Amino acid sequence: MKKIIQVLATFLVVILISGAFILWPKIETYLFGEEEEYIIIKDITRSDTYTSYTDSISIFSERNWNKNRYENILMDLDAQKDGDLINQNEYKELLELLEGAYTNTLKNSISYWTKNRCIHDSINIIEKEIFNLSDTNLTYKGYLEKEIEILNTYNEITKNHSNKINYLIKQKFDTLKVKSYKSLISKYKKNKQFNRCSKVINIIKESEGKIQNYEMYVKEYNDNIIYYIENYKVVRGCNYQHSSTCNDYIENYGKSNHENYYFKSHTLDILDDTNPYKFDYNSDGEPLSCYDFKNYTHYYNELKTKKICD
Repeated sequence: MKKIIQVLATFLVVILISGAFILWPKIETYLFGEEEEYIIIKDITRSDTYTSYTDSISIFSERNWNKNRYENILMDLDAQKDGDLINQNEYKELLELLEGAYTNTLKNSISYWTKNRCIHDSINIIEKEIFNLSDTNLTYKGYLEKEIEILNTYNEITKNHSNKINYLIKQKFDTLKVKSYKSLISKYKKNKQFNRCSKVINIIKESEGKIQNYEMYVKEYNDNIIYYIENYKVVRGCNYQHSSTCNDYIENYGKSNHENYYFKSHTLDILDDTNPYKFDYNSDGEPLSCYDFKNYTHYYNELKTKKICD
């Protein structure tokens, strides 16, 4: 019995000690009250000049690109530092703010430019500034990534796209290449950055029309060639009005002599006058001339070799 009491007593002591540890924060608050927090704030004083420049830079940041304004602020900062009106730390911070603001003005100008039909006299200078800044200062490389992509796409469309389409339609029709360019055109059309960009819109519209015509004329070409093959096979036969039958003539003058002079061959360059000149009209009955194929060099040359177009 004594041992049982000792075990129970030990168990109770353990529970009491454990509970005290767990509840100690609340017990401490109850006995001594809430603990007061002390926040040490470092007193940083700024000069009036510093405050004035932060305001000016903030206003500058919201405007469109203006390099002269940027350079003027930069010269003023240098003068303030040389005159000890701002200390070195303030100068460094203001310089970083100014560079960030200048970068933001470039973003503002690209946004303004794309929303105003991509017409801006300074776009080439802005483009140069953006690429130079992103190359020399890694801080702004990601920040200007979108603007760089816009300019790269614009240059690709305005400087290279038309030439690529013109080259495409001069070659033999390639289904995969045509499909690839049609997909690219669709991608350009969906680019919201150029919804109001007149130059891009016109180029895309023109190239889309060229590919559609290319597909149409190649189809017409293939249909017409099939027509010629089916209707203008070489036909050889005796159609000379002899005084006797062909066989009698051959017996008298020989087979080779008869073939050389009295057999007529219907070939692609000697068409039957009773049949329409197929290349004069397309499948819808609309006028279509060999001249229309001259833009499609490969097919025009093919027509010439078949003596359909001279």
